[in-house]
Amino acid sequence: MYDGPAELLTYFPDFRYWLVDLSQFTDQEVRGEAVLRLVLLAMKHVNDPDGIRRVCEIFDLMERLWQTESTAEVVALVLRYLATGSTTMTEADLRDAMEQHWPEGVTIMATIADNWLRQGIQQGILQGRREGLIDAISLGIRLRFGKEGLPLLPEIRRIEDIAVLEAIYDSFETIESLDDLRRIYARPQP
Repeated sequence: MYDGPAELLTYFPDFRYWLVDLSQFTDQEVRGEAVLRLVLLAMKHVNDPDGIRRVCEIFDLMERLWQTESTAEVVALVLRYLATGSTTMTEADLRDAMEQHWPEGVTIMATIADNWLRQGIQQGILQGRREGLIDAISLGIRLRFGKEGLPLLPEIRRIEDIAVLEAIYDSFETIESLDDLRRIYARPQP
């Protein structure tokens, strides 16, 4: 994959990966710190046909880790992984097992799901707002500057900051030239 000078080859990292089939180990053989065990056991059982019965130990680990602020996010990620990544466990199965082995987890899972929904809605709204602004700016450039303004469109489409896009959109009443428009998004933003 390297076709440069042979002298430089010694400076390239030689990475190898280690593939481990977790299904070949018992749950007791999966060792390490609680966070590592939690993640490994979740990966081991996510598609296990008998996985829903095996999540008890996972819930025990989650309950211990949830108490620590620094690991709460890991617990949330593992819950999300189990709820969305499994082909053998439904969310209802997971919730039922959780009610039996870690009732507090059901409330936590609902809170996490609510947060995911809110984040998804917010991201969707922002993305929709961004796309709408880019469409409006594109139309404004075509109407105001004709074909001469078209080279600016790829630059404007790369802008992610909604505030900058709004500033461009709001400027159409006052700008005189394409250079005026470019200065709006070329200047450093606070």
